[in-house]
Amino acid sequence: MPDLAGRLFTEANGHEVYRGYVDDPRNTDNAWMETVAMHFHCSPELGKMLALHAGDDAADYKKLYASHKMMIDMIDLDHCRA
Repeated sequence: MPDLAGRLFTEANGHEVYRGYVDDPRNTDNAWMETVAMHFHCSPELGKMLALHAGDDAADYKKLYASHKMMIDMIDLDHCRA
């Protein structure tokens, strides 16, 4: 598995989707959350080789935290343009 992950998470395979402030309930006037969101595209061939197992929280996949939905939407827009 480490070799497969190494093939997927290469600098050449990923691109930055978002960098900056995220709306978070822990933010204050003096401290706030910032993040970098990266998109790594997985080919169908590599995807078939990855042994992925859903955790017990997989049913809650629609409950995205903070600004995650915005980042997912940005990736979706990138794919529509391609």
